[in-house]
Amino acid sequence: MYSQNNEEQVIVDYFGNKIGNLLDIGANDGITFSNSRKLLELGWSGEFIEPAEIPYNNIKELNNDN
Repeated sequence: MYSQNNEEQVIVDYFGNKIGNLLDIGANDGITFSNSRKLLELGWSGEFIEPAEIPYNNIKELNNDN
């Protein structure tokens, strides 16, 4: 579980088996307290936007690992 208060489960339940694209603004590092990370694991594609340098660099590294 990535989200802070089970938000990811609400989102996954809402979309069911649909696959789509997402935009996560204020994505932090792409994992910690992420409300969208689970969707990516389920086959979604998307863009993560993060203005802070250190979390942004972590997102870049995460993207390079995949």
